Formats: sequence, structure tokens, C-alpha cells
Amino acid sequence: MGDCKMQKKGWLVLLCLLLVAGAASDHYSSQQERENGQGGVTVTAPFHPQYTSNDIPQSSVDVVARLCNISGFRKQYHTSGSGQHIALIDSGIDLSHEALRDNQNGSTKVIVYRDFTQEGMLYSQAVSVQDNKVAISGTAYYVGNIVNNAQQYRIAFLRLGEIQPKIFPDTEQQLAVLIVAEGAQYDCVYIDTNQNCDFTDETALHCYQEKKEQLTLHSAGYNLNLALTSIAEDGSQLQLTADTLGHGTFLAGLIAANGADYQGLAPQAQLCVYKIFNREGQSSQIQLAQAIRAAILDGADCINLSLSIPKDEAICPELEEMLNQARAANIPLIAAAGNYGPGKNTIAYPARAESVLGIGSYVAPEMYAQDKALMLQKPFITDYSGRGTQDGACAPLLVAPAGMLSTVPAWYSQSYLYDYGTSISAAVVTAAVTHVQEAAKKRNLLISVEQLQDLLASWARDLEFSAAEQGYGALRLGKLPYQTDKILKRDGLRTQTVVYKKEDVLTWQFHISQGQSQSWYVQVEPGMKGLSAIIQIKQQQPSTEQEHLIAMGRCRISLYDPEGSLVEETEYLGASYSREIVTSGAVETQHPSAGIWEIVVTSADNLSQYNHVASEGVLKVELK
Repeated sequence: MGDCKMQKKGWLVLLCLLLVAGAASDHYSSQQERENGQGGVTVTAPFHPQYTSNDIPQSSVDVVARLCNISGFRKQYHTSGSGQHIALIDSGIDLSHEALRDNQNGSTKVIVYRDFTQEGMLYSQAVSVQDNKVAISGTAYYVGNIVNNAQQYRIAFLRLGEIQPKIFPDTEQQLAVLIVAEGAQYDCVYIDTNQNCDFTDETALHCYQEKKEQLTLHSAGYNLNLALTSIAEDGSQLQLTADTLGHGTFLAGLIAANGADYQGLAPQAQLCVYKIFNREGQSSQIQLAQAIRAAILDGADCINLSLSIPKDEAICPELEEMLNQARAANIPLIAAAGNYGPGKNTIAYPARAESVLGIGSYVAPEMYAQDKALMLQKPFITDYSGRGTQDGACAPLLVAPAGMLSTVPAWYSQSYLYDYGTSISAAVVTAAVTHVQEAAKKRNLLISVEQLQDLLASWARDLEFSAAEQGYGALRLGKLPYQTDKILKRDGLRTQTVVYKKEDVLTWQFHISQGQSQSWYVQVEPGMKGLSAIIQIKQQQPSTEQEHLIAMGRCRISLYDPEGSLVEETEYLGASYSREIVTSGAVETQHPSAGIWEIVVTSADNLSQYNHVASEGVLKVELK
């Protein structure tokens, strides 16, 4: 299939990448994907946007910009993201969103759009013309004097049920697609959007790489924006793409939106969009590797990877090679730590790779006050944020704000919604890195990826959590050095932890602030029969029959094995608006494997709704 034009960065890099890509298509490392015929291990990007009490989306961005000192850095170094190309490897983008139109300086917002999924892939057949009509399957379509320099017109059918978002009912409705050659080869399509069997009242849609065109379908009460990302020279194959998940559009907005009422953190940056996620929010390592390869060849300045591969999945060599190629080309890769916390050793791939900037999540009081109308006394590391090991090794480089309002596709009922997770944190750091790269370029500073990591680490604000949880601290941009040799090397991160044994006292009182987690480590010897951890939340007994039991907090308990895998986890217990208040719970396992097990108690982040600021209680661990 003939793809659109591609920039090249040099014969040596090109040759290496082509060799890797050639090997990629035959690699299989997961039974599930072998059955699906996709190749590689599943890559995910969950997206569950929601409404909030904040009706001013820009205020959400402004809070994050102040927390990370992006706003201060912009003023000091006069940066906006101008001239920077950010590779967004995700679910695509809704090009019709008013905040994602071209930049104020006249530059195109989305300069590259490629699709590595099978969604919207169409196969056509040649049809003959008679009386300005073409016929297929007993239906005639009027083509009038539509220019076609090829010998024949070609027709394909777009089944809406295969390209629309999952939130809508499946449909068998099909739209006819006419493929023609305005030039020397097949290069544009007409879609019968109104289904009147007449292509002459439709607008031609060319490959996005050539003419930056788009088309919005109005169907069944929702709008779906399409772009043509590829078309074969002989017209036999083409791909229409859309953001059927919404995750990519959301990240694009918070990074680089440039609307009248909503601007992202780097509003003048340009985006290179690579769709690898389908409407299920799933992809494969091979598709991810192919997208990184394309981003390198397209000349991206940095690559955002707001996605994750569970740490227990095998990593295919093609993906590892692409990460190394990006590092060799001095292109920063910023990846989400994954939403697999709160246990230690839960950081996902590729965030844990040495060549990648792994980013965890935190929440500050200003964020919850603005977006959720919730009161916090102090920041916390989100319970889901992937962590490094208990000694601090393989920790995230740093943590960044975990949630905000941003752009969503037109098929939602709102233009802006709220989402949270390490995906958002990674995107915030991507925008921050864009400002650093722009400022460095103005000073003629060539900063390597390793030096960038050192800079971010030296600027980070200590939130006073363990290195395994926060890395070097919270993202906060600082003063740029005049010379790269002035950038200080990072110190290694280590955390001192206490490991308890069977003969120790295994009962503890706890007091855990809103949103925070606390861990206990227990040594399990070979041959033990069982491990259980019981939690009891403190209670305030009613003084009269008219009063009810009051739980002094709301929390849950999680149990992780020595490999960092979640074994069991309770629901949140304690304070509730229900008449049935449960204040105790337990997690357990039989015949536990030998090693250090972790028990985590997490205090709910919405405690202020129950007039509490912390969860109090007792944890007891039993070893048999």
C-alpha cells in the first residue's frame, strides 16, 4: 500500500529501521495475539472521561501549568512550543475540534497522520462507467463528470459499525466510497455520506499527508471525523481513520490545543499523530514499534507514550530496538508508569526501560479544588501510579499532575471532559519537555536525553514520599544552564525499608492521610501454609439509638506477591452514605511463595466528603 510522503533522517538510521521493521511482522510472543493474528503483546490505553464540577476547562490547564512552573518557564524563556514536533502515538485525533485547528503563527497543527491499525481499512473493486453511472451489487451510483485519469473507477464500502466508537450500538449501515485518480494515480475518494447514490454532491477527500483534508460524518445523532491516511497507487486498498477511542484527542488537547477558549500546555507545538489503538483501546507491540520507527523518520523532537505494557509481559526485541533507536537519535521518549499501583515493582513497560523517561502521577490540593470541588490538605501519590521496587530501583523518573480537563471527539456530547491517570501525567511532562527543547534551541544548546533526565531530576520538587513512589519528585521546570557541562548528574535513588518476619510483632496502628498509601513488608519463609492481612477501621460508636456508627476513615487493603503482582484486594471499606457500614476486611493466600510480600493500605481520595482527612485503624498480619 502506498503511504504518503515521509521525511528521512539519514541512510544509516533508515537502513537500521527498515531491517527492524522487516523482522517485526513475523514476531509472535503472546498466545492471545497469536490467536488474533496480530503479533506482539497487548498494549493498552484505558480512557474513561467524566464530568466534573469545573465548567471552565482552561482553568484546569492553568492550575497544572502553575504547579509545574510551565507558565513561569514560558515567561522567562518566551516559549510556546513553536517549531517543536511532538509525536503522539495513541488512538488518533479528531481534527474537527475547534481547539485543535492550525496554530496562530500559521503553522499546521497536525503535520503527520498515520494509522497502524486495521480499522477503516477498505478494499475496492474496479467498476465500469455507463451513462455517467457505475453499478455494483445491483445498485447504480451517479459519478457525473468527476475527474478520473485512471482507466477505471473503483468502489469500496465503509461499514460504519467497524469504525464508529464502541459507545454506540452496532450497525450494518454502509457508505459507498468512490476511488479516483485526479493525477497520475489513484489519489482521492468521494464518500456517499447522504446515501443518495450520487457522488457528485460530495467533496473530494485527499490523503492527509498531501492536502491536510478531513471529513465529518453526521450519522445517528453523532459526528465522526475522518481522514484518509493512505491509498494504494492502484486504488485497490485505502484507509479511512478516526479517533474511535478518544484518548488521543484528549492528550492532543492538553499538550498542544490552540483554541480561542482553551489552550494546552504547549499551544504552538505541532503534532505528528500515529494511531495504534483501536476502539477497544488495545494495540500490539509490533504496531507500537512501527509507530516509533515512523516518528523517528518523520523528524519528531520528542515522543509521547501514554500507554503501558504490564510488567509480566514478554517484550519483543523489535520494540526494544526502536526504543534504542530513538535514544540514539536523541529523541526523548516520555512514557506513563502505568495504572498498576499501589504495590511496589508495578511500573509498566516501556516506562521502566533505561532509554525512557518514566512518569508517575500525583495530585495536589489545587487540582482537586479546581476540578472536583474536593478539599485536600496536602499532595499525594495516586494509588494507581506504577511504582519502582522497594529499594527505589526502577522508580519513575518523577511524578506529574494526574488529571485535568481536555478535548474530546465530537461524538461526545461535550467538547471538554475530565480524565485522570499516568497517561495524563506523561502528556504533561511531554509538553514541559517541549518548552525545554525550544528554549535550549534558542540558546544553541544541544541537550542529550540523559542530560534532559538529569535536568528534570535536579528541578523536581520533593513531595517527601519514597523514591519508589515519586522518583526524584514532582515535575517543576527550573533555570536552564548556559552550558550543558553545568548539568549535574543524578544521584542513584534508594529507599530504606523494614522487612518483618514471623517472630516480629505483626500488628500496627495506622493513620493514613487522604489519598495516600502505606506499605508493610513481610518475609515469607519456604513451606509456610498461609498469609493473611486483616484491617479494622476505627469506629465511633453511636451514643443514642437515633445515631449511626461512624467509621473513622475509608480505605482498602491490597496484597502483592514477591514479584509485585496483585494477589487480592478488597473494596473500599469504612465511611459511607450507606446504612450498612463495613469497617473490616481481609486479604489472604494459601501456600505463599517464599520472599518478601507487600501489604498496602490506601486511604480514599474523597475522604473530605465524609468529613475526614485521614483513615485510622489497625492492621494485623498472620503467618502460618
